[in-house]
Amino acid sequence: MTRKRFVKILILVVVVFGLWKIGPWQPTEEDRQWQADKAAYAEYSVYVNEIRKAFAMQMFNEMGLVCTGHSGMMHGKLEEMGLQFNAYRRANVEEARALQLLVMEKLVQAINAHEKLQPFLDERPITYKRVSVSIAFEGPNGRYCDGSVGRISNVTDLAGAVENRNTFFYSTIDPFTGKLIDLFDEPYEEAVKLTQTSPLQNPAAHQTTPLEEAIDEVLPAFAKVMRYDCGFECWSIGGKMTHSVEDIGVKFVVLQHATQDEARRLALYATETLLKAINSTEKLRPFLSEFPFPSSRIKMRICFRKSNYYSYSDGSMESVAVEGNEITYFQRHTQKLDVYPLDTPVFAKESYQEACALWGYTPVLIISSKK
Repeated sequence: MTRKRFVKILILVVVVFGLWKIGPWQPTEEDRQWQADKAAYAEYSVYVNEIRKAFAMQMFNEMGLVCTGHSGMMHGKLEEMGLQFNAYRRANVEEARALQLLVMEKLVQAINAHEKLQPFLDERPITYKRVSVSIAFEGPNGRYCDGSVGRISNVTDLAGAVENRNTFFYSTIDPFTGKLIDLFDEPYEEAVKLTQTSPLQNPAAHQTTPLEEAIDEVLPAFAKVMRYDCGFECWSIGGKMTHSVEDIGVKFVVLQHATQDEARRLALYATETLLKAINSTEKLRPFLSEFPFPSSRIKMRICFRKSNYYSYSDGSMESVAVEGNEITYFQRHTQKLDVYPLDTPVFAKESYQEACALWGYTPVLIISSKK
């Protein structure tokens, strides 16, 4: 017998003898608790899903809300439950607040009314402190970003940050950058007090204003024109227009390659088309903070993407932005870098007037060249 073979046999004997001495495996207290939690979850998760499905259907039938997701904390007990919804309409602050409170109240009632779930509740009866609701107000081009609320949500009593517990958060989208903007937050108790002071007859309905009617006549039609003429996808459109139209922001994505000259042409055509639509709409004119509405109040970004929506990095334009009567061109680095900048580098800048002079801007010519 070789020495190598002898060592292997010796190791095997030691292992077998060790297992024999230890005896059969005995679960620890933690193991038993984990098994118990797993068995309990298998039972009450069925009831949780029953509530989610039934409540989602109830909210759709009663308020036109579409359930888009759910969340929760279930460690042996149901600690909290959350649901996310889309409302395909606008909401001012008062409407969003009242709707949020109403949905939360109905969710609490639905949970406490489910008899089979009661033994598995971490808090009995469950209260508003253990439910979370998120409602996004969506338009034809994503969340509304025209001064109304884009999204409202609340944080439960189990939030990690103490200052966020039982708080409502209001947010919207910057139509120019597409980034989330926090509007404000308020404690649950304050939201209840404000709603009771000025109750709404129907929180599930939005009272459209004359300004909104005028805006809805212009902006969706403009987005449709840009899709037809230039293949633009409108990812967001809105601006500061709660009481009057102060500025308008737009973010477009177009699946095409563009040189600086082509980017300039598209940016000018889109801006001039929007200005023409704004200034020629009689219904909108009383709400314009300045007439004729100037290019300095337009903020527009056009992003050029491949068919898979990745940016070009071949020396062409990544995007072009119109802001403050200035046109800025952005370009991805064509060479490989060890560290890439978070923001796309600026390629060039020029004034809006310089861009018009360089192109010799003629809308008819631009449309015909596209076709």
